[in-house]
Amino acid sequence: MLEFLKSKMHRNTFFAYITVLFFVCVVVCLSVCNMILSTQVDLYKKASSSAFDWVESSISSNISKIDNYFLGLYSNHALQKDFLCFFSHNAQEYRTLRLEGVAPTEMPADFLEDVKNFVQNNDFVITQISVESEDSANIIHFFDTNSSGINVDFCVPVNSMDIYEGNVSYGYVYTKKLPKTETGDGSIGEMKFLLSGSKIFDHVLDYHIADSAIMSKKGALYYTNPERQSQLEPEFQELYQRNESNGILHNGLFYRQYYFISTSSQYGYKMISIVDSTTIFQENFSLFLLVIAGTFLIFVIMTFFIAARANYDARFLNKIVHSIQLAKSGQFSHIEVGNRKDEYSVIAQEFNDMICQLEDFIRTEYVLKLRQKETEMQALSHQINPHFLYNTLEIIRSCALVHNDLQVADAVYYLGGMYRDIVKGDNIITIEKELDILNKYLKIMEFKYNNNFYYQVDVSEEIRKLETIKLWMQPLVENFFVHGFDRNSEFNLLLIHGQEEKDYYMIEFINNGSQIDPDKLQEINGRLNGDGKPSSKGSIGIQNVYHRLRFFYGDSLQMQLCNNTEAGITVSIRIYKKKEEKPHVPTVDR
Repeated sequence: MLEFLKSKMHRNTFFAYITVLFFVCVVVCLSVCNMILSTQVDLYKKASSSAFDWVESSISSNISKIDNYFLGLYSNHALQKDFLCFFSHNAQEYRTLRLEGVAPTEMPADFLEDVKNFVQNNDFVITQISVESEDSANIIHFFDTNSSGINVDFCVPVNSMDIYEGNVSYGYVYTKKLPKTETGDGSIGEMKFLLSGSKIFDHVLDYHIADSAIMSKKGALYYTNPERQSQLEPEFQELYQRNESNGILHNGLFYRQYYFISTSSQYGYKMISIVDSTTIFQENFSLFLLVIAGTFLIFVIMTFFIAARANYDARFLNKIVHSIQLAKSGQFSHIEVGNRKDEYSVIAQEFNDMICQLEDFIRTEYVLKLRQKETEMQALSHQINPHFLYNTLEIIRSCALVHNDLQVADAVYYLGGMYRDIVKGDNIITIEKELDILNKYLKIMEFKYNNNFYYQVDVSEEIRKLETIKLWMQPLVENFFVHGFDRNSEFNLLLIHGQEEKDYYMIEFINNGSQIDPDKLQEINGRLNGDGKPSSKGSIGIQNVYHRLRFFYGDSLQMQLCNNTEAGITVSIRIYKKKEEKPHVPTVDR
């Protein structure tokens, strides 16, 4: 698996990829975590806004209830009369009058009882009421003892009036001007209602905001979580002076404090909420842990993939190096590219093309010439002095002409011409010239077997133009005279037929001589279709011809022998057309 680590190139590439991958994963992880953090901050912002709206609505609702209560108070004359008595006397005087039962028939209503019922019905949101005139003042304190009814205390406003001086630490104060009459003409004083901070402001905690506070215009503070008041009060005092609705109070590398400010234009207070990144992380620990674990898992998977890819490339590169080393020693082997489409596949493909070209070059320039020379030496093993042979043949021909023996003269002429063609230096000729050599040989055989041998050559012009090697047709035809010719027959026939087909060129040598035993025929075709060496038996044989042609045409050549239906055999040679290949342009797909 870690074979690639043996290569410095792949080792350096691997660690470079891993380093880049690590930084990418870190950046992605931080980006996702920051996105989660931003999302949570937005949620806290919305929660803070919702909590502020609830406080506004609660204060507005209670103020509406107080206003409606006074409408009912002024519409009840008896209750109004008792209220005015309470308003025009201090607490002690009012109690005395009530205890002494002064004019009980004139004051059947009880203002204190009525206001107690009002407070109780409103869930004790109102905790204190201050009644003030120019001459007197009363403070009513309501508190619930979890017993039946409601308890009421009166106190003289000596040290308690600061509650109503905008000190939001006790709750919200609502001031109600008291008209002289029901129609609202003039004012006799005012009443101040203290709305419980715990009943109104503590509801902010239901919106799961970490730290929130209510601050008045004078800077008084009502903190929803008193345990952290001393710790965060400086921050709240600082934020109170800011006009932004939200922002960052402390912005460190790993620690941030986000704040949200909502200002009440109607009631004159501000609600400030603070949440820090540590709190968000703690509350969403599982989500952050999932992101970190997921990023780590992706890093591990990608590391494994990169390692597998590097190992895959290293093995393929070793194949290329091994093939190059074999090529140096003369052993050519192709590299199996498979489905690879990268730089290495381009190199391998170019190497394979180079090997093919080298093989073609060796086959045409070395092996083929070597085989050709061997064939010429075997065919002309007795040729010591060609000029002596040509001169001798010319003397014989001249003597035949003198004695008017034209057949002998022609035979000698064709024999000399044949051997001149054989010993010429050109080994690569056209089919046309090869047929010319064969025709001279057949003329000699026609002279030898006069009156019982006939031949016919029918080869198309397209085939005649093809390039081929020299002296391969004559051995095939000679094989007919050696093994298939019947001297007792008056009709020995040889047909050479060639035509162009769609995908190949076909050349057939057809005779009516002896047939070949089927087992022997199968053995011969097996040798032709195999990769064995030419047979060493005889000077020139069918296998020798096959291998020479094979060296020249390569895989495009196919040769087969078969018995004819009635008599003789057919030697079929197919030369398949090479497909036109477009110029190879290496491409790299990633």
